[in-house]
Amino acid sequence: MKKIFWLIGVILVVFSAYFMLLVADKSDYMSNEEEADFSLEKQIGLDSLEKFAKESEVSIQIRTINEYSLGNVQCKIEIINPTEDIQYGTKKDLFPNKHIEIVPNEKKEGRTVRYFIVQDHDVNKIKALGSLLEENGYEPWVLYLEPIVFKPSMLVSPLNIGFFVSIFCLSLFCTVVYYISRLKEIGILKLNGWSEQRISVRLYLNILKNTAYGFVPGAIVFVLYIIFRDISKIPSYLTMLFFCS
Repeated sequence: MKKIFWLIGVILVVFSAYFMLLVADKSDYMSNEEEADFSLEKQIGLDSLEKFAKESEVSIQIRTINEYSLGNVQCKIEIINPTEDIQYGTKKDLFPNKHIEIVPNEKKEGRTVRYFIVQDHDVNKIKALGSLLEENGYEPWVLYLEPIVFKPSMLVSPLNIGFFVSIFCLSLFCTVVYYISRLKEIGILKLNGWSEQRISVRLYLNILKNTAYGFVPGAIVFVLYIIFRDISKIPSYLTMLFFCS
């Protein structure tokens, strides 16, 4: 039975690592601020777009994605009217094959765009940019998207509920079998004056210990991996571990 509880611990930590990687893959490339995807009716020159960005006090992203699959992204993000917190260079990520490069926009003569992205915590600034574009005949269509960050509610999605129900049923079954296999030990402890509550606590701690043997080492290894790849993801993963355990 000890090996089964150890295996349950391993399964839980593997699930937490897999789920963390899924969230990291879907998280935004730049920040956790609200995202507005702009689509214009006609092309706009970069000089005009930069002028409107400065007037509305927003930073604009032009994203060029050359490849996109789970854990394998090749993306270049050009920044128009960068804010002070923008950091150029290759962005850190949990996936070694996820290459996201943040660079200043390439000011080529006559270059135009129709699609771009704005991220800002102040929605009024984004709306101000939309109004400027509309006033100048570009007729923008704007799609607002919430940033994907880990929330405990993600764990209770329909796909995950089946997993947790299965783990719960397996744990319950193993616990019952474990108690039955310890009936002789329980009898001896009762003869020595142990109360049922004290016996239950002892057996429960043994179960937790055996589960932790599988859970803790794997969790530590993945935490070290996150620290090495992208330490900013540590709070999200620790929160996930808390709810998984």
